[in-house]
Amino acid sequence: MKRQDGKTPLTCLVTIAVLLIIGGAVVAMLFEGTDIVKDIKGMMEKNNIETVQDDEKIS
Repeated sequence: MKRQDGKTPLTCLVTIAVLLIIGGAVVAMLFEGTDIVKDIKGMMEKNNIETVQDDEKIS
């Protein structure tokens, strides 16, 4: 169902999603010293190593 201005709810959702992605990229550029993806990968690897060590203790 279209509104008076011709926009559907899907159009509004897509617009909001694109704006959030652009906003996230801007924030990431402002705080360029923090590498969130690298931190997350490090935490995942740390958890994997701890899990393997726990499994070895159980065996």
